[in-house]
Amino acid sequence: MLPFFPFVFPVALGNSFYIWAAWRWQRYGLPAFCGGALGKAAILYGSFYLLFACIAFPPAVRHMLLFAMSWPQIVTGVIGAVIGREVSRFAASRPE
Repeated sequence: MLPFFPFVFPVALGNSFYIWAAWRWQRYGLPAFCGGALGKAAILYGSFYLLFACIAFPPAVRHMLLFAMSWPQIVTGVIGAVIGREVSRFAASRPE
């Protein structure tokens, strides 16, 4: 998904925000992860939108990538957080 080197920076920024939000607001539980996923999607969509304003891409590729950086990021971020919490809870409950 990242064959073009400038794509790495927006993805790294979005993922960094998601991790920071999860760490910073972890005491709030799932709403913090939802907010982190929403912020990640906003950063990714905005960054790619600005990147496409500076670099010419075929319209079909641009639309496909902007779609991939929008609401699917929120869905996968929340699903990942739920799975991660359950795995963590399961691991914490197991005796050593």
